[in-house]
Parts: sequence; structure tokens; C-alpha cells
Amino acid sequence: MKLRISGYVVWFIVPYIFLNVVFIVAEAARTGVDWSGLLHGQPEAAATCAGLALAGTTVLWLLPVRHPALAAAAGAALGVGMVLTVSWFRMNHYGGFEENIERMVESFILCIPSCAAGALAGVLRARALRE
Repeated sequence: MKLRISGYVVWFIVPYIFLNVVFIVAEAARTGVDWSGLLHGQPEAAATCAGLALAGTTVLWLLPVRHPALAAAAGAALGVGMVLTVSWFRMNHYGGFEENIERMVESFILCIPSCAAGALAGVLRARALRE
């Protein structure tokens, strides 16, 4: 029952790429492509995705779920739950009104790919338990 790197990679890559594509399209639509503005949030985005991937994969690998559908559902719920928990923590401990709106929008953007990545990692977990 060793932790597989594939679950972590999926959980990191899917939200990170989705987040970057959404932000690049939004920034390009708003101001044209300004690469300095796009690269400004990369360290925080990478750290957030890496933290979610590490925590989500670890918790998912501790669950004894063998059926792929249940593992996918658990991963999806875990992905959304972790994003909303991190968002709630950041809003309570940092920032004011405008920063909280930005964090809420970021969490809504991050919920969709994190849910999908959690489901994929859950399926990988179920396959690993069957082997």
C-alpha cells in the first residue's frame, strides 16, 4: 500500500494547468497578454496546487476503497472539500473585503479541476488496491 506518484502528479497537474489556462485567457481578454502580470501569481498557484495534491493524495491513499466509482466519488468530494476548507481558512485569517472576494473566485475556479483530479486519483487508488 505504498503511495503512488501518479496520483500526486494527476492531482497537481490538472488543477495547475486549468488554473493557468483560465487566468491567461481572463488576463488576455482584460488587458491583452501582459506576461509580467501572468507570472506574478505563479509561485502561490504552484504552492496551492502542490499542497492540495500532497494532502489529497495522502488522505485518499489512506482510505480503504476498492471500487473505482466509490474511490472516484471520495476523491471528488475530498478535492472540493479541501479547496473550500483552504479558502475558508485564508478568508478568516488573511485579508479584507476585496481580498476575500478574490479568494472566493479563486476557490470556485479551483473547485472544478480539483474535483476532476480527485476523481482521477481515486480511480488510480482503486486500481492500485486491486493489484
